[in-house]
Amino acid sequence: MGWVGVLVSNIGVTRTTAPKNTEHEAFLDLRLALDAPRIDSNHPMVQGIFSRFQRYFRGDVIQFRDTIDLQGSEFQIKVWSATKLIPYGETRSYGWIANEINSSNASMAVGQALKANPLPIVIPCHRVIGKNGSILGYGGPHGTAMKSLLLSIESPVHVADSRILTGYFWVGRV
Repeated sequence: MGWVGVLVSNIGVTRTTAPKNTEHEAFLDLRLALDAPRIDSNHPMVQGIFSRFQRYFRGDVIQFRDTIDLQGSEFQIKVWSATKLIPYGETRSYGWIANEINSSNASMAVGQALKANPLPIVIPCHRVIGKNGSILGYGGPHGTAMKSLLLSIESPVHVADSRILTGYFWVGRV
């Protein structure tokens, strides 16, 4: 599948990456300084989310109930919170999200908020599609192809490989 990075704060998970082609790309996508302090790979938040990512990419039904530390505008946090409610294996439209947050005319703004989603997969922006069922933009690598792949993972059959890399961040091949 690729390399996935996770960044944690003292409060919770602050950032994840969608699968990347290389360990270096995942590290860069976390937007860390090259000399970022390191954390033990046995940290409970790192171990827990690593296990959930492994199981997710194997095709298991996973609910990411990790403690998260969201930072964004009030609108973005509303969008991300509504998106987190979309059940595994289901999709909703950008308009549905807009209605859920009482901003019925804000479908385009919802798309922009999802583009800035700091926790792809954990906040399942890949489950948000066009009102006619079309697969629209995705900010991760490979765009809509990655979005389609993530949706297909949530179908009955999928197998993946994984590894962990230690540090202040976590990067693992999933």
